Amino acid sequence: VGADFKALIVAVSRFPTIGSFAGSDTISISAQDGKINASSFGVVLSKARVKADGVLPLVGVDERALTAFAALCPDASKVYLEVVGKELVIKCRRELTVCLATGTDHKMASTKDMVGLAISEEMVKKVGYLAQLAFSDSSRAELCCVMLNGEEAISCSPKIVASLKLKGMKGEKIPLPLALAKGLKAGDILYPGMQETILNSGIGRYSMPSVVKARTDYPLAAVSRLGKEIETKELILDGPKFLNAISECNSVLGSIARTEIVV
Repeated sequence: VGADFKALIVAVSRFPTIGSFAGSDTISISAQDGKINASSFGVVLSKARVKADGVLPLVGVDERALTAFAALCPDASKVYLEVVGKELVIKCRRELTVCLATGTDHKMASTKDMVGLAISEEMVKKVGYLAQLAFSDSSRAELCCVMLNGEEAISCSPKIVASLKLKGMKGEKIPLPLALAKGLKAGDILYPGMQETILNSGIGRYSMPSVVKARTDYPLAAVSRLGKEIETKELILDGPKFLNAISECNSVLGSIARTEIVV
């Protein structure tokens, strides 16, 4: 594998697994036709591909071992992988031998007939912020997303409803799963399908089941009513000064109490 081995492992490990289940800690690797493919399946199905020479049968490798070894590989170095019996030997100035697990040929839907949405820097910031506020309890699955509705992005939880404007957006009712919403990067292409939401980012492709229930049960009407309520100006704040005051209060309270305090 060429100098892109580190990028390959970083790409396929981009979305950490929440919880643990069979196969979630395994990266599947195979090489043929001048390419090496890597994939993993946690909350997000991740796949990446870079150039490589030779052939490697489909094998599974512990994700922690690969990510740790890749971090030690210099950026401009080649990496050699060889299956020896039931072990995979990886060489790059150093040598790592790991036991093989069962590799999985993960399938991902084609984006050929899907319309892509280009992710801007503005979307990264605003959607990422909204994702932190969104409901994350599966008891209300329809709220576990950031809803893109025309030029508006919305997130809801039992304590807060947040809405931000997005310039130049088109289309209605695109529920963006939280894991993907938190991991967006400028230049990514999002493909919001009816059953599967796919994100193309650099050498990686990522997929999650779409939040199907949100298309029918998301409380857009209630959010719209909130936005139309009559507003009265109660207070005018200097933003930076207010933030400094909050930070100072937080520092003082944090230094005199060991219990969690929220200002």
